[in-house]
Amino acid sequence: MAVALKLTYLQSNDAKTIVLTDDTGGYDVSTNNGGWGTPNELTSDVVSVTTTTLNKYHVTLDITYTSAANVVTVYDTIDLYDNFTSEFGKSYGMIYTLDMSYLEVSGVVAGTDDDVFPDGIYDITYSITNANTDAIIYEIDYPFLVDGVIRKKVYDNLNDNFSTIYKQKQFNADERDWQELLEAEFLGCCLHNFEIPNDDSNRSKKLEVLYYLEQKLN
Repeated sequence: MAVALKLTYLQSNDAKTIVLTDDTGGYDVSTNNGGWGTPNELTSDVVSVTTTTLNKYHVTLDITYTSAANVVTVYDTIDLYDNFTSEFGKSYGMIYTLDMSYLEVSGVVAGTDDDVFPDGIYDITYSITNANTDAIIYEIDYPFLVDGVIRKKVYDNLNDNFSTIYKQKQFNADERDWQELLEAEFLGCCLHNFEIPNDDSNRSKKLEVLYYLEQKLN
C-alpha cells in the first residue's frame, strides 16, 4: 500500500492567498486504504528535500501558471516540509497557505505576501517521493482557476453602474446608462459561467473568457 494523495483548494477573496489542504485523511483498513499512517507512509517520516535518509519521504508542490494571454510561467519546486514544518506534526490534514512570496523562478522570488496572485490557470502537481531514491510514490495533478483580480473589477463595475442608475432615480436614467448597466451585467454572467465548474474542463475557453474580461476592464 501507499498514500494516495488528495488535495483541495481555496483562494482568498483578495486573491493574496491560496489555501491548499491535504484531504488524504488517515489510514483506515475499511474506508481509507490510501490514507496517511501505518502501513502507509507517516507524516512524521517526511523530511526536507536536502535529506536523503532511507525510509524517509519528500512532499513537494510543482506549480505552472498560464495567463489569459497563454503566457506560461514554471515556478521552482516548493519543499512543503521546509516551508510548513509544523504541519507535518499532524498525522494528516496538513494545510499549506501560500502567498506570492512562496513562488520563485530560478531562485528569484515572484512577489511579496501582500501581492495578489495573477489571474489564470495554475497547474499544481502534489507529490510524495522516496527521500533516498527520488522515486515517485504518488502524485496528483490539480489544475484550478484564480480570478480574484478580475472578479473584483467585474463586481466594482456592476456596483458603479447600479449606483449610477439609482442616483438618477432609476427609469429617468438615459439610454447610455442603461447600455453600460447591461454590459456590466453581461460581464458578470461571463465571470459566473467560466468559474463553474472550477476544474480543467473547457480550459482554453476559460482563458479566452478571462482574456476578454481583462481587455474590457483593464
